[in-house]
Amino acid sequence: MKSYKVGLIVCFLLNLFFIKISSASHIDPFRPFIKLTKETASPESLLPIQRLKLSEIKLTGIIWNTKNPLALIEDPAGKGYVLKKGDLIGPSGKVKEVKKDRVIIEESYIDIFEGKKTRFVELVLPQKEEAILP
Repeated sequence: MKSYKVGLIVCFLLNLFFIKISSASHIDPFRPFIKLTKETASPESLLPIQRLKLSEIKLTGIIWNTKNPLALIEDPAGKGYVLKKGDLIGPSGKVKEVKKDRVIIEESYIDIFEGKKTRFVELVLPQKEEAILP
């Protein structure tokens, strides 16, 4: 009777251990590798500039001041925004630095293999020959 209980417990523990290992070793092939983090829960509470993707934003100008430089950006609809260091932009980005010819944005995202990571995105001001005049 005792050996039956011990055998049952051993089988239960082996089964439990096998299920944990086998489920951990299987990776969903349809799950994206990168997932952007959301700073706020509801899209209604976000500012219009935070609803845009960084790829949709165009840097149109920089107001250079040694104390507090400002960046002028434009969304796809043609609406302009003024950014300074520390402003939130995009779903999970923050203006890290405004330089004379570019804006550096720090964006947080979740990598399924390595956890929360940070990347830097640069919006570069177009040169005079690249600029499109009306």
